[in-house]
Amino acid sequence: MSLDFNSLFRDDTLDSACPECNSSISFKLSDIGSVIVCPNCKVEIKLNADDGFNESIDSLDSSLSDLENILAKLDK
Repeated sequence: MSLDFNSLFRDDTLDSACPECNSSISFKLSDIGSVIVCPNCKVEIKLNADDGFNESIDSLDSSLSDLENILAKLDK
Protein backbone atom coordinates (compact mmCIF):
# COMPACT_ATOMS: atom_id res chain seq x y z
CA MET A 1 0.00 0.00 0.00
CA SER A 2 1.29 3.39 -0.94
CA LEU A 3 1.15 6.27 1.51
CA ASP A 4 -0.47 9.42 0.18
CA PHE A 5 -2.85 12.16 1.26
CA ASN A 6 -5.96 10.29 0.15
CA SER A 7 -5.04 7.02 1.83
CA LEU A 8 -4.31 8.79 5.12
CA PHE A 9 -6.71 11.72 5.34
CA ARG A 10 -9.49 11.44 2.72
CA ASP A 11 -12.12 10.29 5.23
CA ASP A 12 -11.12 12.66 8.05
CA THR A 13 -14.04 14.77 9.20
CA LEU A 14 -13.97 18.52 9.73
CA ASP A 15 -16.56 20.60 11.58
CA SER A 16 -17.65 24.08 10.63
CA ALA A 17 -20.61 26.40 10.94
CA CYS A 18 -23.19 26.86 8.21
CA PRO A 19 -22.73 30.32 6.67
CA GLU A 20 -26.52 30.73 6.48
CA CYS A 21 -27.91 29.47 9.83
CA ASN A 22 -24.69 29.01 11.84
CA SER A 23 -25.57 25.44 12.80
CA SER A 24 -22.79 22.89 13.07
CA ILE A 25 -22.00 20.94 9.92
CA SER A 26 -19.51 18.16 9.35
CA PHE A 27 -17.81 17.18 6.11
CA LYS A 28 -14.97 14.98 4.96
CA LEU A 29 -11.78 16.23 3.34
CA SER A 30 -12.85 14.28 0.28
CA ASP A 31 -15.88 16.62 0.04
CA ILE A 32 -13.66 19.63 -0.70
CA GLY A 33 -14.43 20.86 -4.20
CA SER A 34 -18.02 19.67 -4.05
CA VAL A 35 -21.32 20.98 -2.75
CA ILE A 36 -22.78 19.83 0.58
CA VAL A 37 -26.18 20.61 2.06
CA CYS A 38 -26.69 22.00 5.57
CA PRO A 39 -28.72 19.44 7.52
CA ASN A 40 -30.56 22.25 9.34
CA CYS A 41 -31.50 24.91 6.77
CA LYS A 42 -30.84 22.89 3.58
CA VAL A 43 -28.71 25.63 2.00
CA GLU A 44 -26.16 24.35 -0.53
CA ILE A 45 -22.57 25.08 0.47
CA LYS A 46 -19.73 24.95 -2.08
CA LEU A 47 -16.57 23.72 -0.37
CA ASN A 48 -13.91 25.56 -2.32
CA ALA A 49 -10.27 24.73 -1.78
CA ASP A 50 -8.06 27.74 -1.18
CA ASP A 51 -5.14 28.43 -3.48
CA GLY A 52 -2.63 26.39 -1.49
CA PHE A 53 -4.77 23.32 -0.85
CA ASN A 54 -3.66 21.28 -3.88
CA GLU A 55 -0.06 22.47 -3.49
CA SER A 56 -0.11 21.27 0.13
CA ILE A 57 -1.44 17.87 -0.93
CA ASP A 58 1.26 17.58 -3.61
CA SER A 59 3.95 18.52 -1.10
CA LEU A 60 2.68 16.00 1.45
CA ASP A 61 2.48 13.27 -1.19
CA SER A 62 6.07 14.01 -2.24
CA SER A 63 7.29 13.84 1.36
CA LEU A 64 5.44 10.57 1.97
CA SER A 65 6.95 9.10 -1.19
CA ASP A 66 10.42 10.11 0.00
CA LEU A 67 9.72 8.49 3.37
CA GLU A 68 8.58 5.27 1.71
CA ASN A 69 11.78 5.20 -0.38
CA ILE A 70 13.94 5.68 2.71
CA LEU A 71 12.09 2.95 4.59
CA ALA A 72 12.42 0.60 1.62
CA LYS A 73 16.20 1.17 1.58
CA LEU A 74 16.42 0.49 5.32
CA ASP A 75 14.48 -2.73 4.89
CA LYS A 76 17.07 -4.13 2.44
